Amino acid sequence: RRNLAAEGFPHIHNENEDFYRVQREKRVPEHDVVVTNPPYSADHVPRLLKWAVKNGKPWIILVPNYVYMKDYYQPSLGNCKPIYLCPPGRYTYESPKGVADATGKIRKSGEHKTA
Repeated sequence: RRNLAAEGFPHIHNENEDFYRVQREKRVPEHDVVVTNPPYSADHVPRLLKWAVKNGKPWIILVPNYVYMKDYYQPSLGNCKPIYLCPPGRYTYESPKGVADATGKIRKSGEHKTA
C-alpha cells in the first residue's frame, strides 16, 4: 500500500480474503486496475486470467515465465494483447509476514523468472 500510494495510487484494496467468494457474492470493489501475485498452484492462474480478461480493466499479474507456455494461456487471453515486463535477472522474494504453509512454516518462494 505504502509503495503504491507513494506512486499516486492512494486507494488500495488489499485485504486477506477469499477472492473467489468475493466474486461469487458480487462484492468486487470498484477499481481502475488489478495488481496481484496469485498462487501458482492448482487452477488459480487460469481462473484469474479468465476473470481479469472478462473484467475489462487493466491488470498486472506477477507469474513465472512458464505460464505463457501453458495450454490455457493463449485461449484465456481472448482479444487481449498483454505487455510483458521482465526483471533484469532472477530474484527471490518472501511471502508477506505471517503467511505460512499448512505446517506452519513461513513460506519462501524459490527463484523465479517472471513473465
